[in-house]
Amino acid sequence: MKKTLLNLVISIFLISFVYAVGLGVAPAPVSFENALKGAATEKQISVQNPGENAITVSMEIEGETAEWIDFLPASTVEVPAKGQTKVTLRLTPPENEPNGRYTGKILTRAKGSSGFEGSGMGIFPGVDTELIATITDREIIRGSVANILTKDEEYGDPVRFLIGFTNEGNVPAGPDVRIEIKKGTGSTVDVIEKSLEKIQPGASREYKVEWETAGKEKNVYYRASAIVMVNGDIIGEKEDIGFRVMEKEEEEEPVKKQAEAGQTADNDPLVGMIIIITIVVLGAGIIILSGKKGKK
Repeated sequence: MKKTLLNLVISIFLISFVYAVGLGVAPAPVSFENALKGAATEKQISVQNPGENAITVSMEIEGETAEWIDFLPASTVEVPAKGQTKVTLRLTPPENEPNGRYTGKILTRAKGSSGFEGSGMGIFPGVDTELIATITDREIIRGSVANILTKDEEYGDPVRFLIGFTNEGNVPAGPDVRIEIKKGTGSTVDVIEKSLEKIQPGASREYKVEWETAGKEKNVYYRASAIVMVNGDIIGEKEDIGFRVMEKEEEEEPVKKQAEAGQTADNDPLVGMIIIITIVVLGAGIIILSGKKGKK
């Protein structure tokens, strides 16, 4: 009876301890679809720590895909308290492997916590995440657009169009962008066409496409239309992206600022001002003297 009770107490303590430290991995499962044999494909995972103490986490792969995966920046990372750390998994299937579906597990273990050093306890949380890799010898070029955004800018600063792109194919690829800019509802004033840098399969990136405002009309409402393509196929487009090129506020001259503050260039707050002095002489009434102080 005593032994059973002791085991129950220990179990409750350990459950509470593991919960207090905490560990999570997202997404789950991690899936590589149509990964090209002999080429690298990347997926990003988030290692999450809901606990009150920073922890050191180690990761390894178990199963058929164990020799195909590299962790970037490393397989051991620090995860802050109540925070997360991003880790990239790079899958490179051998060229001689048959096409098909392969599985494995990501074993994630908390090695320690700054709040528990020297406690002598070796029990820390861990999580096993399923990993699925479907490999092929067929090249696929595909992508998706998450957003196309911009905002107002001051004259002289470039207007930046932000384009969120994910490479959903299995070869390195980047988007081709065409942005047409009009003044209000009028005619086209400029067209930007660019082929942006390629990224690895599975990777995501936010690109910046700039439009120079120097020489353009100020305080005007502009409208832009953007088309994003991959391999000639349109994967995203957006109409009526409104923005303004505003007049840049110039700094006021120092002398003008000082004058508004009641000062002149020689920092004498009294020069040029009317001075009124009231002197009360007991039993003799009030004498008021006024005058204007001249410049030194």
